[in-house]
Amino acid sequence: MKARTTLIFAVIALILAGVVLLDYKKGTTTEKQREQSRRLLTLNADDVTRVEVALTNLTLVVEKSGERWQIKRPIDYRADTGSISSIIDGLEFADKDRTLTEQDLAGMNLGELGLTAPRAKITLTTKTGPIVVLIGAETPTKNAVYVQVEGRKEVYVTNKSIFNRVARPLTDFRDRTLMDFDPALANRVELKNAERVAELTRAGGTNGEQLWSLVRPLATRADQAAVSGLLNGLAGLRVVNFVSDDPKDLHTYRLNEPAREITVSKSGSEGVLTLLVSAPLTNDASKVYAKLKNSDAIFTINLADIQRSDLPVADLRDRRVLAFNDPDVQGIEIQRGTDRLVLARTNDQWRVTVPVTEEADAKRVGDLLANLRGLRAEQFAADVATDLEKYGLAVPQVIVKLQGSGTNVVGQLLVSAPAATNTVSYVKRESEPFIYGVAGSFVGSLPGDHWALRSRRVADLTAAKISKIEIVRPAGKLIVARDPAARWRLVEPAQGVLDIDGVDILADVLARLDAEEFRSAKPVALNQPDHTFTITAGDKTVTLALAGTEAAWSEPNLSFSLPAPTAQTLTKDLLAAPATTNQPPPQAGK
Repeated sequence: MKARTTLIFAVIALILAGVVLLDYKKGTTTEKQREQSRRLLTLNADDVTRVEVALTNLTLVVEKSGERWQIKRPIDYRADTGSISSIIDGLEFADKDRTLTEQDLAGMNLGELGLTAPRAKITLTTKTGPIVVLIGAETPTKNAVYVQVEGRKEVYVTNKSIFNRVARPLTDFRDRTLMDFDPALANRVELKNAERVAELTRAGGTNGEQLWSLVRPLATRADQAAVSGLLNGLAGLRVVNFVSDDPKDLHTYRLNEPAREITVSKSGSEGVLTLLVSAPLTNDASKVYAKLKNSDAIFTINLADIQRSDLPVADLRDRRVLAFNDPDVQGIEIQRGTDRLVLARTNDQWRVTVPVTEEADAKRVGDLLANLRGLRAEQFAADVATDLEKYGLAVPQVIVKLQGSGTNVVGQLLVSAPAATNTVSYVKRESEPFIYGVAGSFVGSLPGDHWALRSRRVADLTAAKISKIEIVRPAGKLIVARDPAARWRLVEPAQGVLDIDGVDILADVLARLDAEEFRSAKPVALNQPDHTFTITAGDKTVTLALAGTEAAWSEPNLSFSLPAPTAQTLTKDLLAAPATTNQPPPQAGK
């Protein structure tokens, strides 16, 4: 019985849900129908492929190709997409504020409404056929106009904005974009003016990346960001005023011998754009005349906008001296005279291989690569290195070589000693003829020996295996050792309260001791150290001598400095005096 009742309620719920859904859909459809009935036209803007606007003083014809509009009459020129869309959108969403039926119009002369000789005739070509709209006179209220759609006998009153969108000068419908191209598709740029000709091309690099290079006046790497900014600036140029479409006016506007000529070649089927630019106008020095070589249109543009393309060649050059990616570097060699420092990477682990074999500090090697990668030319000293001695490079102070996989050399750099003023050093890549001036501090930033890149780790013990620590200190000798239960016990002196936690911390620091900087020679201060630690770990015994922050380790034999906090931890007092009492000792037998 209960199951049957539940089933009946479920069926009723489904019926009610269906009724609600049907009513919602019916209401939605009804609302759409009501909205459409208010519209002047049944129109989908995306279906319009051609627009013709006939005014009393102008006939404008535009056609759509893909997503772009092109003016076909009275001239052949790119159309402003926003202006054309405004006309179509205005018609698509125009409302019939009032309808004059055939009965209302009986005995009325349409000429009185301005429809026998309309102020505007708009013809839309759509996928389903043409739509013709006639726009007549204003209504007495001056905020609306009379319109008629060809094929209908009714006359409608609608907002006058429908007329304002078309009653505009031809220049309002022209695209003011000067050089219509996508910077990402450009593959060649040529910049000409009275001072220089610069040419850049883009091609695939070793890793497939498309990179810009200078071709003229010299062949070298280009500054990718500078070229990108140049192209974006050219693509963003805008017409101020259109002044002529007559090809005979080339001489009149001084474009037969332009002051500037800018050419952008584009990949694919986009072709070549060449912009001719005049000298500044005599009556307005902030403007220049310009035209595209393959177009008759002449216009003015702002001088300041075009001057941004007048980049000196030095500003187009890549100022990075060594351009490389860290993962491509498998070896580093730094040579100073006969001294060589060589590092090699194996499975992402760096090791010093010459003059000694030892683990390298990964962070310091990373900093070295970042320093080399970030080296920038402060000046372009020479484009042809004919006199290396002049720049101190005949016998360079330092040679840096970055080795890639196999025999591939990522880069090799000759480095001079800093100039007398110490403000600049000269460098030259082995693969280039150019000499660059770089910061004089660069030479000093290079590691002078293997100590600078050695792993900072001095001790690599296990704290739990340290069984005994002997400390010779100004306050006297202190010896602590672990008992059979691995707990620290005071061995010497005989009395005192041992800071067990402090000893644990000391053992941890000694087990994983890191140097701040290594010393190539033992500092004099360590001849009489303040503290000497003798550490026993298993069958190994090592010694650490400490004088302030200067330290020496016995195995291996190393001298180095320690961070001040580490030195403070090592010299912390671990022993407190035993507690005292004023009570007399207990008497025997009590």
